[in-house]
Amino acid sequence: MWVQCYDPLGNWPASTLAAALPVFVLLGLLAWGRLNAGRAALAGLSAACIMAFFVFGMPAEMILASAVLGLVFAAFRVVWLIVAAVFLYDIAVTTGQFEIMKASVASLSGDRRLQAVLVAFSFGAFIEGAAGFGAPVAISATFLVGLGFQPFQAALLCLIANTAPVAWGGIGTPLRTLSAVTGLDVEALSGTCGRILPLLSVLIPFWLVRTMTGWRNTLEVWLPLVVIGGLHLKVAKGAAVTGHEELLPDDLEKAQVDVVPLSSTGTAVFLAAVLSGSLLGLSPLALARLLASTIRRMVPAILAIACMLALGFVTKYSGMDAVLGLAFTRTGRGLYPIFGTLLGWLGVALTGSDTSSNVLFGNLQKITAIKLQLDPVLMASANSTGGVMGKMIDSQSIVVAAAATGEGGREGELLRAVLWHSLALALIVGLIVWVYAHILPVMVVSAPSSLP
Repeated sequence: MWVQCYDPLGNWPASTLAAALPVFVLLGLLAWGRLNAGRAALAGLSAACIMAFFVFGMPAEMILASAVLGLVFAAFRVVWLIVAAVFLYDIAVTTGQFEIMKASVASLSGDRRLQAVLVAFSFGAFIEGAAGFGAPVAISATFLVGLGFQPFQAALLCLIANTAPVAWGGIGTPLRTLSAVTGLDVEALSGTCGRILPLLSVLIPFWLVRTMTGWRNTLEVWLPLVVIGGLHLKVAKGAAVTGHEELLPDDLEKAQVDVVPLSSTGTAVFLAAVLSGSLLGLSPLALARLLASTIRRMVPAILAIACMLALGFVTKYSGMDAVLGLAFTRTGRGLYPIFGTLLGWLGVALTGSDTSSNVLFGNLQKITAIKLQLDPVLMASANSTGGVMGKMIDSQSIVVAAAATGEGGREGELLRAVLWHSLALALIVGLIVWVYAHILPVMVVSAPSSLP
């Protein structure tokens, strides 16, 4: 039996710096070290293992088991999905069907500004709600490339767009998990998130177009952008989040990965690809050759994703992520709404998942909120809504976006390009949470009195 220690050096600033070292190594080498994603991730994983063993005292066999668990998660939840999505795209291109899809989108609007918003934001939101786990970026980015967008631009736009819908991703998985971890009412959490994110739902379409062009060209299409953002807001706020009773807190800290290949998103996409290819006249041999070509092209991305997830699981189970989170709780009642939101942002940036961030920091947010006399529903919701803005910079999303668009090797450039967007949007969410905490507490949806 080994117990995590959240201050192994007996000095919380020093312990925090030790916990942050693997993150600094990964992001530093990726963004400014001019290394490819695979080498940067391997260096970060090595640093995490060293810190876990020599500073946090984690047994070597547990470090190895955590890394292997990350590899299994990567294989079944991420790699399988991204390979299947790119394989489906390759089939559509090979059979000429992508030209038909391009024509369909073009028939809605020939304006590339609106095409970007419809595909990256609206279609991406649908995929996020249905599947999550990287599917929106992988599928939407390949679609934009097929429409003629520059690959790097397509990756950047899809990363920015995959933000506001993430809290309700995978049929509400992040919020259902947050409810199970904290014991707070899921409808109260969902309703409060739906009051934090409205501005972002309207703002992001403008943000996307402004990223492509200047303000003058953005304002030329202000009316459809408002309509798109408003419709998205209505759907998100009206979505029912149920079934949280199936997720029990005792089941969420366990060091395990549920391997469910038959019901995974990757399997559904792969079967759709094989069935479509067969119906479109491709022989089994042609499909096998096309799949082999897809896998060969994606080997560097697969290795990078594997190392990224192994790194994330080592930092999680060694307690390094929790140490970083605890540092944010020392900011006091006045500023904690902002820093608590950034804690969620950090959690997703580290783990690559709003669900994982909610498991990691959700109860910490509740306890800290009660201690500081803040609303626990608000701060738990802030963890999820702040977290979604970190989705665009997590290493997994960066690698998936680069791989899906054929921009492998430019992950560092992509991270540098998207970083300020992520931080700016997270600070906007933090400001909204601060206003709700100190000026407009009526905006927080109250939980039933029978719940904690």
